[in-house]
Amino acid sequence: MADDDAPLDAATPAPRTPAPRSRRLWIGVGATLALVVALGLGAVAAIWWAVHSTAGTAWLASWVPRLTIVAPKGSLVGDFSAERIEIGLPGRAGTLRLDAPRWHALGVTRGSDGRWLHLTIETLHADRVVLLPSTTPAPATSEPAAALSTLRLPVEIEIASATVDELRFGADAAAAAVRGLHARVHLGADGGKLHRFDDLSASYDGARATGRATITADAPLAVDAKLAAASVDATPAWQASAAASGPLEAIDVAASARVTPTATRPAQSFDGRAVVHPFAPWPLGDLRVTTQALDLSAFSRAAPQTSLSGEATATTSGRDRPAVVSIALANDSAGRWNEGRLPVLRLKGELRARPDDPRVLDVQSLVAELGAGRLAGGSITATGRWAPDGWNVAAELRRVRPSVLDARAPETSLDGKVDLVGTGFVTTTPAIEPVVEVRADIAGPLVDKRLSKAAPAQAHLKLDARVSAHAIELRSAEARAGKARATLSGRLARTDANAPWHATGKAALADFDPAPWWPGATDSLWSRGVNRLEAKGDFDIVLQPSNGDVYAQLAAVRGRAHVAVADSLVAGVAITGSAGLVNPDGAARPTLDLVAGGNTVHAQGRLAASGGRDEWQLAVDAPQLATLSPWLVAARTAKAGPRTAPVAGALKASGRVDGRWPDVRSEGELHGTGLRYDTIAVRRAEGRWKVGSAADATLDATLDVDGLAVA
Repeated sequence: MADDDAPLDAATPAPRTPAPRSRRLWIGVGATLALVVALGLGAVAAIWWAVHSTAGTAWLASWVPRLTIVAPKGSLVGDFSAERIEIGLPGRAGTLRLDAPRWHALGVTRGSDGRWLHLTIETLHADRVVLLPSTTPAPATSEPAAALSTLRLPVEIEIASATVDELRFGADAAAAAVRGLHARVHLGADGGKLHRFDDLSASYDGARATGRATITADAPLAVDAKLAAASVDATPAWQASAAASGPLEAIDVAASARVTPTATRPAQSFDGRAVVHPFAPWPLGDLRVTTQALDLSAFSRAAPQTSLSGEATATTSGRDRPAVVSIALANDSAGRWNEGRLPVLRLKGELRARPDDPRVLDVQSLVAELGAGRLAGGSITATGRWAPDGWNVAAELRRVRPSVLDARAPETSLDGKVDLVGTGFVTTTPAIEPVVEVRADIAGPLVDKRLSKAAPAQAHLKLDARVSAHAIELRSAEARAGKARATLSGRLARTDANAPWHATGKAALADFDPAPWWPGATDSLWSRGVNRLEAKGDFDIVLQPSNGDVYAQLAAVRGRAHVAVADSLVAGVAITGSAGLVNPDGAARPTLDLVAGGNTVHAQGRLAASGGRDEWQLAVDAPQLATLSPWLVAARTAKAGPRTAPVAGALKASGRVDGRWPDVRSEGELHGTGLRYDTIAVRRAEGRWKVGSAADATLDATLDVDGLAVA
């Protein structure tokens, strides 16, 4: 056919040859590799930025759970500091707070033996480390902790010098504190097999301790630790040592202490040995502790002087059989508490618990024989039980003589019972808080030789209270002696741990004499005459927190309080009066009106939040100063003991005080006739004063005295 033989049109394009598949594959691989390289370089750059800049360090820390860094400066690599670091510890261990932490010359190199990195720090320091207790409720059930199988770390850490100025257990200023801590730390030594803590040292309450410790990183996690302590500039001197060795699951702990004998004290000793199982339900294995003439005051200034001899033991015979902890101590240096001694002659007790259920503890018996020297002070016998659903303690007092325990206490012999019941201490429900119920019923005769023959012969105390973290409810507290009676009831509550306390309550005294309850020293005010108090008071106040002095604390109180005294006697002086405090708006207004032996005192003030705005007005009209003689005590002399100081005459004074000490301004006047105090007498006195503020420091005063005589 002609058409079949015709040539192709020259305008028709020729078909394309398809690109090879291998070429497209290499292009995809190249693009992927480029992306991976870019991402890798970006990650390296991000890590470099994170560890070498302040902003990067803060960003990196924000990703670490339970870690808070406040005001970081510097970088993780090199030098770093912060205002504060808070670390949430596992479980209910609480929070570790580091104040002003900082380190110098942190270096990072490639790790060895399969570890990622090797970190070195030249110095690591914190001004203060505080262990804050946990506020999380304890679980209803407690499972034993799982034993560790390894302590291997992915990094090696060396700290040439780690120091802490103060380690405090609790936020309270009175909490126990260890100072001057130092250590040299190497985590992952010997290729990761060992953790070392060398050159350990610290100070606590007049003592200095040094030591070292190691623990292997692989099973059986062998512990080897030694500690030595000694007194510093203390008499008598003492030395102590402790050692722990063995696998972590069963550590053998031994401790001893020796006190150098003196001319007045024999040699003292303490020896103890125990096996500790940290991961067992019942961590305490066999234990034996012995003491000989041990004086607790040699180890702590806050402890009383003692001479303790005896032993404490703990024995176990099986997981399903009760473990028995017993204690028996004798105190050959028993004495009154006000003399800095411990008024306990002997202490004996027994505690039982099953190792397979250590949550239940039974106090089979605890008997304390009280006394001072050869004086018997009675006894206290207690039993109790601790369990997850609650605990209780029942104590029985038998012929307890408070004056033998403390010379300032009344001479009596008390019998009665005190019961404590606690609930809610083991719970997972935040709405349920721990509560302690307290009930006491105690009675005894009043036989103090310092009391008058007309004093009541029998005293009776009753208490019913409920105490929790956010509320203290005093249902009733009553003290009776004959016709005399003192009562108090009230409630102290707050909505949460950071809220102020709100206190409400009522108190009353009827024909009440304080002397039988607390005679005090031989020259106390109560011992100088007849006492009879008739008073009623009530309060409804909010206790705002304040770190200032007593004036600042009063100014911070909101609410009202009032007390009225009628037809009363104090040391034979007749008194009536009232006192009150009102503060609805931040300016506390205290008032006082008192009539004592025919002499009157009136005071009213205004305590502002700012001390410079305080105001006081005072007025005294005392035409019968002689009636106040029983309240005043003359100076002691070499030949005579304390005695009342004769006072006489008439005095009238008024004045005004503005501001708060030491920046005060004052003016006033006084008029006196026939004045006498002890050996000083003045026939007539007239005076006026005006004191400027601390800024101008002016004083304008005149005093006209006639007939001054000194015997």
